[in-house]
Amino acid sequence: MLKCACKSVCRTAQMISPSTHLQAALKLNMACSSSDRSYPSEPRVGVGVVILRQNAHNKASAEVLLIKRGKAPSKGLWSFPGGSQELGLAAVVAMAAFAGPKTMLLCIMTSWFSGETLVECAIRESKEETGLVLKNDTNSAVAQGGLAFSKNLQVPTPFAAADVISRDAAQKIEYHYTIVEVAAVLENSSIVAKAASDVDDIKWVPVSSLRQNQDLVVNAATIAEEAAERFDLSC
Repeated sequence: MLKCACKSVCRTAQMISPSTHLQAALKLNMACSSSDRSYPSEPRVGVGVVILRQNAHNKASAEVLLIKRGKAPSKGLWSFPGGSQELGLAAVVAMAAFAGPKTMLLCIMTSWFSGETLVECAIRESKEETGLVLKNDTNSAVAQGGLAFSKNLQVPTPFAAADVISRDAAQKIEYHYTIVEVAAVLENSSIVAKAASDVDDIKWVPVSSLRQNQDLVVNAATIAEEAAERFDLSC
């Protein structure tokens, strides 16, 4: 049965040309995951990606990337890029689409045997929402040791967690997320961020000025300050 399934995926990959594989993969990703996550039967795991960089005019000061949310929950507020952690296929297909049909096929095959990790989720969501690629040095000692913490962010690193519980007018739970915050830096800091269709705006903001912004999601300033203090951006 597995052999037949493999042949089916191979035939599908061969039919997808380089010019169309991204569109096809994103459609498959949407089909594999529910778009409406309101009124859940249990909490969902989400990832918030705290993307940091050094301030160009002050190397001792950090900046963080914020997006203006274009959909609920927290529509209209500024937050970190991120989204729900997915089960294997839906997530990997979307991420692999940016690398080509052969990689897409390999990732689809691999996803049948493993789900999406926190790091994979952070990389995928950042690419989908901002067009940016996170640094993920798989050859580093951290990655090879199987650890999830890198002081200088050679790999995206989980460092905090937060609850997001939103209720409707009748006090029913409309959204319930457990958000794992993942700190990261960019593979190429010269690339300009581009807002996705579900993102109204995007900008870099000095971490030191976040508390002056009244349109942030809850705890965003505290989380960004913790990340800027904890991680070394000088490397």
